Amino acid sequence: MKQRLSVRSPFAQWLLLAAVLLLVGGGTGAHLYADLRATDAGERVRLASYGKIVEANLRDQLRSTSNMLKSIRSDLPYLSAQKEGVALVNHRLESMSNVMPGVRTLLMLDATGTVSASNREELIGRNFREREYFRVAQQEGNPATLYVSPPFKTVLGVFAVNLSMAIIDERGAFSGVIGATLDPEYFSTLLDSIRYEPDVRASIIHSNGTVFVNSPPLPGVDGMNIAKPGTFFTRHQDSGQISSLFTGTVYATGDERMMHQRTVETSGLTLNRPFVFAVSRDQPTIFAVWRADAYAQAGGFCLLVLIASSVLYLYQKRQRAYDHLFAIHEVERKLSEEALRISEKRHRLVTDNAKDVIWTMAPDGTITYVSPSVEAMRGFTPTEAMQQTTEEILTPDSQAVSLGYFTQLHTDLAAGRPSQSFRCELEYRCKDGSTVWTEVMAQPILGADGAVIEILGVTRDISERKRAEERVRELAYYDQLTGLANRMLLKDRLTQSMLSGERSGSYGALMFLDLDNFKPLIPLGVQ
Repeated sequence: MKQRLSVRSPFAQWLLLAAVLLLVGGGTGAHLYADLRATDAGERVRLASYGKIVEANLRDQLRSTSNMLKSIRSDLPYLSAQKEGVALVNHRLESMSNVMPGVRTLLMLDATGTVSASNREELIGRNFREREYFRVAQQEGNPATLYVSPPFKTVLGVFAVNLSMAIIDERGAFSGVIGATLDPEYFSTLLDSIRYEPDVRASIIHSNGTVFVNSPPLPGVDGMNIAKPGTFFTRHQDSGQISSLFTGTVYATGDERMMHQRTVETSGLTLNRPFVFAVSRDQPTIFAVWRADAYAQAGGFCLLVLIASSVLYLYQKRQRAYDHLFAIHEVERKLSEEALRISEKRHRLVTDNAKDVIWTMAPDGTITYVSPSVEAMRGFTPTEAMQQTTEEILTPDSQAVSLGYFTQLHTDLAAGRPSQSFRCELEYRCKDGSTVWTEVMAQPILGADGAVIEILGVTRDISERKRAEERVRELAYYDQLTGLANRMLLKDRLTQSMLSGERSGSYGALMFLDLDNFKPLIPLGVQ
């Protein structure tokens, strides 16, 4: 049969402690996991919200730039027909670049790729037919499409992106390109505005994977192509989703980050290549507070385990010592009880079979025990004897003697003197009305505080001895033949009379009488 574990069992105590610690650890772990999930979810929401903000700004910028280019393109026939047409076009481009934030350069190229007008005079006359923004517009020739070039290094030394539209003449033939070079500083400022934490990074990436702008600037990253297998960018493009969120190692920097990517939607615009916006945070930094709290709680839990285990270990050690002492005391107690039982049995054997009466009495005079031999001595059973008062037990003279002993006992105890044993001769009353002379020996039993807790006594029948003493007294003071007082009694009485006379100052006389014919009277006296 399986026995239920006792709470005092060491194994049960360790099992209970393990269960409690498991509950505490489980609760702590669940709380930490919930905090981790909340931190992760909160950071995902924040990154996504800032991604939408940047997307809205980029979308507005592209729409505004597209509208500006269309406006300029539609005004070209009129401006070119004027007497100072080239100057008017240049002026128009300069004016538009001044009022358009984010646009660094405006330029118009003819069908050969030569700059015919620009807000920057140093570019006029240069030929850019090899630039992709010209070649793509020339090849496709769709005036409704806004062509987005990959980031490139301009002749002015700026890493930029060009937005261009094809110019079609009245015959429908390609006659040139009008383009706007986006200012990277403007977009860098835009990205800086959403960096809500020092570890936040934001990037604008061309759809071919080339990085356009980074904030903060990272050496070697601008112009890097990240369209590599397994990169966050490639995974985002392959997902076909507008937005995505990934965690892991960033290809460009090699650090662990949480990155939200969003393809800029351009509803109402026709773009050949969209932009992708990315905002990320350093993953260890995101969870730094949580990790510190986790370490603190884990340390606290470990400390709790250590303290609880130590306390239980010390408790069990002390409990084992206590159990050992208790076992020893229990053995000693049983031995003492056995010894006491044997002693009581021996005492009962002695007292129950002793000829003398053994008794105990409380300090107030109440008899608490009388041995069975009292019945043989006085005719009363022990129960009857225990219920008797001093007046019922002793003759008047013996009562006075007993009272004197108790008075002296209490006097000695009150004075702090050690109580003396009691030994005297008392005359007891018997059940048949006779009396019996006894010798009583009593000894007070003191407690630890010195007070009397019991009086132990032995009563011995000395009737035979008293009769023998009386016989001796008669032999000493009376003649055996006549029964008359002898010379010893005469001497004793004379001594007493003389002492009495000395005390009282009185006189006495001694008279001798001779008895004639005394010897013949002896036989009569004997008879």
